[in-house]
Amino acid sequence: MNKAIVQSIRDSYNVLIGELTAERLKAELATSQHGTRESLEIKGRDLVSHAPRTLEIKRDEVVAALAEPMSQIVSRVQHALQEMPPETSADIAERGILLVGGGSLIACLAEELKARTGLPVARGSSPLRAVALGAGACLKDELLRTRLTGLY
Repeated sequence: MNKAIVQSIRDSYNVLIGELTAERLKAELATSQHGTRESLEIKGRDLVSHAPRTLEIKRDEVVAALAEPMSQIVSRVQHALQEMPPETSADIAERGILLVGGGSLIACLAEELKARTGLPVARGSSPLRAVALGAGACLKDELLRTRLTGLY
């Protein structure tokens, strides 16, 4: 997602920004946590003059930059749903999809997944900590740890 934002700013303004600036744009303009902010001032390097340049980036620009990566995520979820065992499909049909991680905070991702899969979609209560907490739980559980070790 950050690479898509970097590329979009480069294409639109001929300005190079870093990954951290792209992350900040994503976090502050495209997530449901900061949904009231309409624009953000950023700094980058003009690719023609090589001088520092300040830009005001609007939320709509960031959302548009994220359209392709989000479409890829939704397509991969649809493919995973098609390939999974029937028992797992039944569980997901009953319980829905649970989004975790920073990407789950993107405001329109849940709505797009729900529209394209027809399944209920919810965000985890601590999406930014979910991966670390899950990995910690796996390390504590001997059976899970043994199974995961066998995968690698």
